[in-house]
Amino acid sequence: MEKRLIAVFGALILCASFMIFRVLDASLKSEYVSTVNSQSRYTVTVCSARGTIYDRKLRPLAGGKSEYRAVITPSHETVEYVSKVFEPQQLAQMEERLTGTAPFVIKVDDATVDGTGVDVFSAQKRYGSVKTAEHILGYVNMDGNGVSGAERVFDEVLAKNSGYLKATYTVDARGRKLSGTQPQVIDSTVLSRAGVVLTLDADIQSIAEAAALKYLDKGAIIITDIESGDILACVSCPRYDPESVAQYLSDSDAPLINRAFSCYDVGSVFKLVVAGAALENGIGDDFVYNCTGCVEIGENQFHCSKREGHGEIGMEEAIAYSCNTYFINLAQQLGGEKILDFAQKAGMAEAVEVCDGWMTDAGILPDLAVLQNPAALANLSFGQGKLMLTPLHLSRFVGAIANNGIVVQPNIFLGCTDINGNIINGSQSSEERLLSSENANKLKQYMRACVVYGTGKNVVTDRAVCAAKTGSAQTGIKTGGRSVVQAWYAGFFPYDEPQYACVVLAEDGESGAATAGPVFAYIADELSL
Repeated sequence: MEKRLIAVFGALILCASFMIFRVLDASLKSEYVSTVNSQSRYTVTVCSARGTIYDRKLRPLAGGKSEYRAVITPSHETVEYVSKVFEPQQLAQMEERLTGTAPFVIKVDDATVDGTGVDVFSAQKRYGSVKTAEHILGYVNMDGNGVSGAERVFDEVLAKNSGYLKATYTVDARGRKLSGTQPQVIDSTVLSRAGVVLTLDADIQSIAEAAALKYLDKGAIIITDIESGDILACVSCPRYDPESVAQYLSDSDAPLINRAFSCYDVGSVFKLVVAGAALENGIGDDFVYNCTGCVEIGENQFHCSKREGHGEIGMEEAIAYSCNTYFINLAQQLGGEKILDFAQKAGMAEAVEVCDGWMTDAGILPDLAVLQNPAALANLSFGQGKLMLTPLHLSRFVGAIANNGIVVQPNIFLGCTDINGNIINGSQSSEERLLSSENANKLKQYMRACVVYGTGKNVVTDRAVCAAKTGSAQTGIKTGGRSVVQAWYAGFFPYDEPQYACVVLAEDGESGAATAGPVFAYIADELSL
């Protein structure tokens, strides 16, 4: 009996111990679960990095820029610390968020503010503090999608090659960072090194922008490589900040428009086209005209820039002095159909496609039926009437003259690049003969005469030997009691071994030589160093 009692008592003790163990275990687990549930993780995106847009030498134009950003985790200690290291204006901007609990991101000037509750990271930004080539690069919207320029055309490629920098913090149930913990950082921004390579040259672009800043209020500059057709620089004025686009939407000067890709009245630069058509159709130096300063066609009088007339004049002098009456008579001899055929062969009736999906405005030429009117043909002969072209159209044509008669399709896209800088999927420009080599050389000679003794002679270059044609196009628009004139200076350099074609449009300028010429001269001299 005694042994039986001992056994029962032992069993009771064992059961009681087991029950106590289960209760204790459940209690501990409950406390652990409560502790885990009181903690969570909060991820902050420090920056997003879209694929990079490079110049031809793989220098970042958009993307690849850096700035400092700080992640601030609110606490009493953080507030006390930031009040010592931040300026009052910055403190005012983040005052409300400091009263919360969640970590947040702000831009900072440098890394010296790193400290209690403040983690500073080197982050990527899209555009540099000094903006460049904004009308070619374009801009993105609030969602990071491309809206204009290269950002739009190559949006899919740039979005595909995106990365980010994220910091994940351990926080308590109230969202406060747990003391003594460090953020977990994930950085995939290296992926954004892949992207798109444009034909722009950052150095040449900088020179063109400096020339525009010095001389050009409204207008455009386009510089192309004569042999390849690559667009090396493109400037449109007024300029804009791609990070503050909204402020320009209602600007009457329309700074968001790329004027280099937009149509304008052409004026006397078109005399090169008429001369080219004449030479290709067998009319050349032997065509001489006696300019008396005015010619009557029907009821219309057309005046030369030299009211007393130039006297007997040949094609070289007519281009150099920009003699209107010579070209009126030349157009009558040639006929409107041959001029239009040549202009269309030069691509002036179409948009210029600089890469797949990216085009300029289409050029505007008069219909052949319109040119049956002798007065309309006279207007076309010196670049007036129903005629509008973009600076890029004229750059392509001037480039063909300098390139011994070979017209090359302008190009803005060199290819895509991987994160190691290997260029893939490159494109090549097409080319075809527009002028015979002999006739191209004649036009080069005539353009040189324009600079040496003609309308462009006052445009002085110290280092470059140039050839060019001036233009001052009447628009028919009046403002403030005066006529609006589009001023042009279109040419190439160096003269003996042409490398660059450069066209300058000065919107609402005085004249081609006076307003657009200094821009051209500045660029030519800088590129001749």
